[in-house]
Amino acid sequence: MARGHLAVAVHVGAATTAESVALAGHAASIGADAMTCVTPWYYRYDEETLAEHFAAVAATALARGAAGFVSGLARVIPEPYAPLWTAWEGGDHGAVQRWDRWIGDVTRLTADGARLDYFKHLLARRGVPVGHTRPPLAWASETEIDALAAKLQVRFAEAAITLGKGAR
Repeated sequence: MARGHLAVAVHVGAATTAESVALAGHAASIGADAMTCVTPWYYRYDEETLAEHFAAVAATALARGAAGFVSGLARVIPEPYAPLWTAWEGGDHGAVQRWDRWIGDVTRLTADGARLDYFKHLLARRGVPVGHTRPPLAWASETEIDALAAKLQVRFAEAAITLGKGAR
């Protein structure tokens, strides 16, 4: 409960940008406390198209008073998001670009969020075991995760982030 009422999150993800923008506008107009928006489904989109989609949805939400975002990657690797937000709020565009590039690189290494098993493995290595994915979702081998972790360690070292040596 927030402000004496049940907090309401409205999902605004849809197959098209126009639908998502309309849903975001509606959610704001009815006083939603939060909005969520998944990637448009069905077709494969390039990075630029997805950025334009989410920018349009975010612009609608921000115009109606939104003050933040939630990232799937941030659930696993939250460290870069506070300095990214601080840089954004402070108008430090150079830092925003650096953190955005870093987050983009890590997002690509983690299969753009399409491999939930990567997130679960990484959480376990960070000391937060959350179990396995359920079929038909993939479950990466330890060899595959070791290779991913080695690539991530390079990026993490640049940002002074520790992957950790939690449960495997």
